[in-house]
Amino acid sequence: MKGCAKLTVAGLAAVFLAGCSQVSYKELQTAEPAGTAHSQALFNGYKTLAAGEHDEHDVWDAEFFATKALATAGSGGIGPQEIADRRLPVGTEGDLTAARAQLMAALAAGAAEKAPNQSARAQIMFDCWMQEQEENLQPNHIAACRDGFAEAMGEVDVAMAPAPAPVAKAEPKPAPAVVPEPSEEMYVVYFDFDSAKLDERALAVLNEAASASKKLNSSLILVEGNTDLAGPDGYNMTLSEERAKAVRDALLASGASNAAIKLEAYGKTRPAIKTADGVRESGNRRVEIVIRK
Repeated sequence: MKGCAKLTVAGLAAVFLAGCSQVSYKELQTAEPAGTAHSQALFNGYKTLAAGEHDEHDVWDAEFFATKALATAGSGGIGPQEIADRRLPVGTEGDLTAARAQLMAALAAGAAEKAPNQSARAQIMFDCWMQEQEENLQPNHIAACRDGFAEAMGEVDVAMAPAPAPVAKAEPKPAPAVVPEPSEEMYVVYFDFDSAKLDERALAVLNEAASASKKLNSSLILVEGNTDLAGPDGYNMTLSEERAKAVRDALLASGASNAAIKLEAYGKTRPAIKTADGVRESGNRRVEIVIRK
């Protein structure tokens, strides 16, 4: 999320100074964690999120996470972000609302005291998920925050569960499953209405996709163009092809690996967000990039 805004964090109002000068982020660099183990874990987690957003030149979110880090030492503590505080894409609120309710229930049951590090990590990953979902630019980042939240909540549940009854002989634990390295990554680039022009945000995503193709040493890159449901079928098919070609050319210019690049144009036949015919929907004006090993 970009721009200057007024934040409300667990009852603490934090207003950026003119020009988004990152006063809290600068203060955070010399601050030290304080309070309970839970508060200190939150401080360190929010400081890490703030640094990550600062490195990506996201001034708004760097300041937001810095503000939350500094607030962890307050007497009332600091909770996860409210769902209404972010402009979430249509259809994503349900999972986040359920996740927040799960976290709040655990905190109400004493998770901050019984599982301070695990519950703090769950809160950090939830706020990370909210921020990445609002931007909706990097599916792998969204998934990492969402999966990190689920993993941390699993650890909270284990820590909060009653101790099992003693058994005569413990069964040997199975060997941990080997998690295979990812064989593909997906990126999504969005377009203005009736346009195949790449803006700065799209170019940033394409640079990341090009880097991923080299890291994976990809053998195939699928570039799939789509439109929303406004306009005639034939025109939209042509527009989706133009968008796919623009993405392909930008990938090559960004140094994508010498993998085969396959273009697909779907026009208005494969909307990501279901709408009535003729409806303009920004979430459908996109090109999906699938990078395979």
